[in-house]
Amino acid sequence: MIGENPTEISDRHSKVLHAFSRALGREAHVLTQQPNLLWQQLYNRLQWEGEEVKLVITPEFAQRSERGAKPWLHLQNPSRESDMLIRTLEVHTRWVMKCAFSPDGRFIFSTSDDNRLRIWDPETGQLERTLFLEGHTGSVSRCAFSADGYLIVSANLDRTLQVWETISGKSHNVWQATPQVPMRVAPTLVQAPPALVKECEFSPNNHFIISTSTDNMLRLWETKTGQLLRTLEANSPAFTFSPDERFFVSTSDNSLQVWEISSDQPLYTLDGHTKVINACAFSPDGHLIVSASEDMTLRMWEVTTGQPLCTLEGHTKGVNACAFSPDGRFIVSSSKDMTLRVWDGATGQLLYILIGHTKDVNECAFSPDGRFIISASKDETMRLWHFTSEQPQHLLEHPTARVTACLFSPDGCLILSNTDSWRVLDIASGKTLCTLEGLTELVEACAFSPDGRLIVSAVNQIVFPGWNVNTGQMYNTKASERIGAKQCLFSPDGRFVVFGWGRTLELWDSASMQPLCALEGHTRSVVACAFSPDGRLLTSASEDMTLRVWDIATGRPLRTLKGHTGVVFSCAFSPDGRMIISASEDMTIRVWDATTGQLLHSLIGHTLSVYKCAFSPDGRFILSASKDKTLRVWHPGKADMLASLPFPGEFSELGFHPTKPQILCGDESGSIYQFEIVGFDFGPTIVSAEKVVDGVKVRCPTCQHLFLIKADSLDGELDCPKIGCATKLRVTPFTISQSNSLDQALQISDSISGQLPHDMDGHTSSVIVCGYSPERKFYAGCDNKTVLVWSSTTGQATNIIVGHNGAVRACAFSPDGQSILTAKNKTLQLWNAHTGNLRHTLHGHTGIVNAFAFSHDGHTIVTASDDKTLRLWDLDSANLIKCLISHTARVNACMVLPNWRLLISASDDETLRVWNTATDESHILIKHKGPPKACALSPDGSFILSCNEDKLYVWNSRFGQLLYSLEGHTSIVNACAFSPNGHFILSASDDKTIRMWDTYTYQPLQVFKGHLGSVKSCAFSPDGQFVISVSDDNKLCIWHPYSGVNLAYFSFPDGLCSMGLHPTSPQVVCGDRGGAIYRFEIPGIEYGPILVTAVETVQKIEVHCPACQQLIPIRENQLGSEMTCPTPGCGLRLKINPFVIHMT
Repeated sequence: MIGENPTEISDRHSKVLHAFSRALGREAHVLTQQPNLLWQQLYNRLQWEGEEVKLVITPEFAQRSERGAKPWLHLQNPSRESDMLIRTLEVHTRWVMKCAFSPDGRFIFSTSDDNRLRIWDPETGQLERTLFLEGHTGSVSRCAFSADGYLIVSANLDRTLQVWETISGKSHNVWQATPQVPMRVAPTLVQAPPALVKECEFSPNNHFIISTSTDNMLRLWETKTGQLLRTLEANSPAFTFSPDERFFVSTSDNSLQVWEISSDQPLYTLDGHTKVINACAFSPDGHLIVSASEDMTLRMWEVTTGQPLCTLEGHTKGVNACAFSPDGRFIVSSSKDMTLRVWDGATGQLLYILIGHTKDVNECAFSPDGRFIISASKDETMRLWHFTSEQPQHLLEHPTARVTACLFSPDGCLILSNTDSWRVLDIASGKTLCTLEGLTELVEACAFSPDGRLIVSAVNQIVFPGWNVNTGQMYNTKASERIGAKQCLFSPDGRFVVFGWGRTLELWDSASMQPLCALEGHTRSVVACAFSPDGRLLTSASEDMTLRVWDIATGRPLRTLKGHTGVVFSCAFSPDGRMIISASEDMTIRVWDATTGQLLHSLIGHTLSVYKCAFSPDGRFILSASKDKTLRVWHPGKADMLASLPFPGEFSELGFHPTKPQILCGDESGSIYQFEIVGFDFGPTIVSAEKVVDGVKVRCPTCQHLFLIKADSLDGELDCPKIGCATKLRVTPFTISQSNSLDQALQISDSISGQLPHDMDGHTSSVIVCGYSPERKFYAGCDNKTVLVWSSTTGQATNIIVGHNGAVRACAFSPDGQSILTAKNKTLQLWNAHTGNLRHTLHGHTGIVNAFAFSHDGHTIVTASDDKTLRLWDLDSANLIKCLISHTARVNACMVLPNWRLLISASDDETLRVWNTATDESHILIKHKGPPKACALSPDGSFILSCNEDKLYVWNSRFGQLLYSLEGHTSIVNACAFSPNGHFILSASDDKTIRMWDTYTYQPLQVFKGHLGSVKSCAFSPDGQFVISVSDDNKLCIWHPYSGVNLAYFSFPDGLCSMGLHPTSPQVVCGDRGGAIYRFEIPGIEYGPILVTAVETVQKIEVHCPACQQLIPIRENQLGSEMTCPTPGCGLRLKINPFVIHMT
């Protein structure tokens, strides 16, 4: 410009040239393959540069945005990548396993599991050579470069090691990596196949190669001859040599072992990590070791003393690799969280986060001069980064999970997305409107209601019906378990919601959130579904390579669309309802006639599976997203590709703006992008009219104004009449019915009508346990977050006991019904059952508390924990009485014998132990093949019942002797119980049956058949006259114990996972996997006298009445007889067992 200083002009030009050069370098891997995308790719990067660059590109942008210009895709938000990125190297067709610089820094070497070694020029990013590692008879599983970069050692599935020259590809040595092991197979001596090699590595001076294998052996080889020098017993997934080759370090699970090269025993072990160590490295001077672990940390150690120096924390997933810079001042690490991080080698301070990869980063290394970093990833790329030791840059945050949903609201003003949390964003301000509460698990799908006020989602295996968009709060907290829930979708009128899991789609009423009918017919899992604009049809896409079109009114399939040769991942109706499009694993998008099912076009151009497809709001364009990391725009009638946009990662979701040529998409790295389609002529937005009482109305998707139209406006065009809007609309020739279902949903009262007196709602995930209080006034259930207490009279929640930030693993009433004890993580909390106030917190366990049991009087408890101990506590003072130690693994369960002298515990160490609380001694009952899954105590405390796999075992509780083994089930036994009189044993199994056994002969008496799924729990009624069971077939069944006849069954909306019986009357409380608790009376059944067992003390024999909780003195001659409780106002009929429990 006139009057400008030449220095300023030169500086401005330099900045522009530098920006263009940087953008070209970062897009080189795309432009070498698609040079026609030069403007699009450069502009999408340069638009975020300084004013100097914007002055240069703005005139060109205006020209390329004019009507009639060649279409292109304009990125409207910057890519999430670090400024330190130089370029991406993208040729590998499989995961890149290893990468390294040559010693002079002139080349980069890389290998992947496609058996190819590639040599790159780091200055240009050009691939110089590709060498196929010939000689192996199987694929290469592991490889490593020598320190000088001239050799590579590869391990193969044919169990050999081979050394190669990296430049020429010439093979030097091949040898058997794991020796043959003699194995006698009657009567011939054969050679057993050797173990597979897990890792291999060169020593710094190439004198040695070290390898580990699946036989848990570490072997040291001479590189030149291939001679085996030493075999050491070590289960080591990673190892490294010291620079002087005096030492090497190997890993073993979560510890490191330091060895002298000439020794057969480790010098010392370095402990500190809490999970498997994936990598380790020496500093260049050999004084330090850095280790990288699945526990998301790196640790630095002093070599001579073995002392830990510091812990490097910051990664959000397991750390795969680590390396020191050549001068030892810095450490680089790569992780499953898709990032690299650079740390200060002296202090452990985090300096940089390198963002750009879209999948796990497997490997990282510094260049010989320390100026660059190379990384290799599962995203099939390597990335070259410029490293500077200047002041740390701003540390960018990075998403930790793939985007499973991102979509515009119906009015286009909001965006729903899940990066690190589920948020509703206001597009105009960019601010978060709300965060959806309770969404902590993997969300497979979500959808806005037609009016944009509600959201529904499918969360992993659980369907959460909905949230209020304005508040983020769940408007209906009922949840329902469905295996593989992957779809959810509102109908256009908002009356229905479709959920999909497995091979089935279910149509639900949106107001009550109750299932109406199931759409069945696919032979493999349903992956996607879409409503027609009039809401009368539904199309579904399946892994069975077909689409099906369903009539919503009848629930019947109308036609099947066949033609794809791979899984169909996505489907959509055109806005006018005339076409259906589908995207498939076969790399095509297909266009079908929605009326006849005839194939109209196949859109071919993607090079890998196509995951998503969608119509533009005007119906003129089709959008597709593929595993080949491209987004493409197509003409539906001509089958022409109009535009293409490459991306760093694989797409997982996409959606069109309802009225504008804008696209929203998310990838597997957690990034969300917004685009504008430039150069396209967008036509009127297609809308469907609503039929109402006073006529026909149309809702403008831009301003949400609802206005009356004339009948002759159907199938015509018009402008929105609202002042300031004037959006052009094209009305479809059909109408949809108006519904107030969504208004009802916002005020819905949760209940199961007609059958169950109370539906106890409030839980938001699976109910783990539930049961009555002994005094019958309350019953409780717990899910993963809260403990709820309900009145058994009204079914209303009397208390919601909060105070837990983690999973509540167990809860129970005290014997007097006055308190509730809960276990959460490492602590227990005692609550007042009436007020919900916290009485005591018990601290002491160092692992998760899995179970607890009360003493007979309720003053003492025993707890079982992951820390391998049982602990006895005084509940009145909240003091620890003693700690019982003998188990060698987590303790899963515990029981108390009525006299409190003996305890029973079951552990993952595959033992069942009996403890004497006076002496702290314990006896191992038996060494199971696996951990005991469940156990029960006989009414007199003499016998213990346990189950493991498909068998049950009966033991003497005093001496720990195995008495009987009960066989008959054909699959895993999930639960077991004694009858109230001790005469029978009940067991429930995955084989869909319940079995009853005689405790005198221990022979099977009855097999109860009728459940269609795994039986999860079983119990005798308090009078012993009925058997009750629950199953994952959603049924609770009542059985006659002697005939095996199914007297009644109750179907539930969801799978049942817990059950408790009322102590005196035919009532059941049960919990489903959705978090609901149900209490109901069993019609047509009357209990006989309730079976009780007398307790003998020094001076008297007493019976405890379960109704009034009173102790009633009895005479010895009353044992085995019936009586009426003498407490005024009680009158419960009791049948006293003929035996007593001795409390002395």
